[in-house]
Amino acid sequence: MTDSLPALQNRLQEVSEEIRSFTGPIPACDVHFNALLEERRMLSHRIRDLSRKPDQEFSEPRPGRR
Repeated sequence: MTDSLPALQNRLQEVSEEIRSFTGPIPACDVHFNALLEERRMLSHRIRDLSRKPDQEFSEPRPGRR
């Protein structure tokens, strides 16, 4: 997976659309669905990290750090 912001955003949109297309009920043991949820979580975090301005990294305290 490439780390360019537009590529990550496109992939996030694709994954979100695939998740929405699942018909319910979805069992908790559905491996494909759970993998999509995890990929969406990771993409969201990566997009957030790439979208941050460099000076924000030190100006916002992280949970558990002072």
